Amino acid sequence: METKGQNAIEFLSNYSIVILILTVAIAFVLILANAPSALFPSQCSSYGGFSCADAVYSFNGPGSGSQLFVELTDTQPGLLNISSFSAQVSHIQSSTGYCTPPVAMQGEKVYCTANVPFTPTLGDVYSGRFNISANYCSVGIGQQSVACPSNGNFVYSGGIEVQAGRQQISMGPYYYLPLNITNPTNSPTQTGFQMQINLTANSILYTPHERSDLGNLRFYDAAQALYSWCESGCNSSAGKAVFWVKMDRPILANSVITLQMYFLPNNIEYSGRYAGEAPQLSPTYAQYDNGASVFNNYWNFAGTSLPNGWTAGGYNVNNGLTLSGAQAIAYTTITYPSVGIVADSYTTTGSTTAPEDPLFGYGLTKSGLVGYGYAYTGYTAAPGIYLFYNNGGTLVSSQASHLGTLVYTATWSGTQITAYYNYSLAGTVSNSAVSYSSANQLVIRGGGTALGFITNWLRTRDYPPNGVMPSVSFGHLTEV
Repeated sequence: METKGQNAIEFLSNYSIVILILTVAIAFVLILANAPSALFPSQCSSYGGFSCADAVYSFNGPGSGSQLFVELTDTQPGLLNISSFSAQVSHIQSSTGYCTPPVAMQGEKVYCTANVPFTPTLGDVYSGRFNISANYCSVGIGQQSVACPSNGNFVYSGGIEVQAGRQQISMGPYYYLPLNITNPTNSPTQTGFQMQINLTANSILYTPHERSDLGNLRFYDAAQALYSWCESGCNSSAGKAVFWVKMDRPILANSVITLQMYFLPNNIEYSGRYAGEAPQLSPTYAQYDNGASVFNNYWNFAGTSLPNGWTAGGYNVNNGLTLSGAQAIAYTTITYPSVGIVADSYTTTGSTTAPEDPLFGYGLTKSGLVGYGYAYTGYTAAPGIYLFYNNGGTLVSSQASHLGTLVYTATWSGTQITAYYNYSLAGTVSNSAVSYSSANQLVIRGGGTALGFITNWLRTRDYPPNGVMPSVSFGHLTEV
């Protein structure tokens, strides 16, 4: 008896822990079986390209089907242009869904959803899978306006195990504005046309969703990301922020197309790829400058050397081009398309009072025309904007207020060159008025030993159809 009692005590001692674990496990199963659906942990995994953070399966009500939502993070370097999202739940194929935003870079979140024509039982657990179709651009494209390769189309898959609930599905803190672009002329724009978009950035409707420097704004044409470049007013307190967007398709004559401007989360900054800003606006000069991806020709004079193809005298390059001295000049040869060309520079002129040689600011030379510039008292009594040709000049605006830091523009329509300051008309000279012969050049000239002429960026862009920039109207701010 003593031996049997001792064996019983040893058995209880050795196996009491096991019995306790089994008891707790059974209790946990009973609790979980009666727990509300919110306690069931959804399982979500993704195979390459993305990591999956969460999955939600929403029962929309009798006869209305259901909806799958997944939250993903892009884990690979490069860019993904997402074209569609689809899923299977309990072997039932969804309708084609979508992801927001439709373009992702490494580390950015993507929210995807699709409707499933299946009525689940509330609280039941279902398994399935999802597919994301996307076009992949590898790292190395950088500043270049190059489409993702045609062989870069991939399908990224993942698995899910979710419980049907009545959760409200949110696509994250994303909003967008529809942009209706109207071409009122009888001529289409070219593919790659640079569209000017002026945004009232300080609108109370937009400021809650804007980063202070507007670095979280992105432009899309459906699932296609568009290259954009912020020129001025690039802050949430600006009454007018000027963006340039490179169109991915023509705007046909007398037609309207709709783009989308997305407000990404406020922690998203300019990428320097699809989204960028003028070089002088970034914390480090040209840090987010993607102007070469937006415009036909573009120079920001970053660094300390002249860009390839440029010739200059009396100059200095130090994150901007400075021209000083009576013979200071810089020029490069450019290609003139038959439909016309627009050339802009962001330039700061020198003093407006020194009696120096004329300061020939900026211009085009084409078909007997020379662009426009600025002259001081050494050339004429009235400083202002001049159209220069045949070693002479015609005063077209004598307002000294045009001098300073401005966007100076010269356009060639095929028959005449027109001068603008901050996009306001200054004057025009036609072919019949001149006999000057010159190569197809873009010219900057600075005059006077005491004067500095500093240019931060120059560009050429497409001439608008019939000289008229398409108009932009904004739709209602929409939460995705």
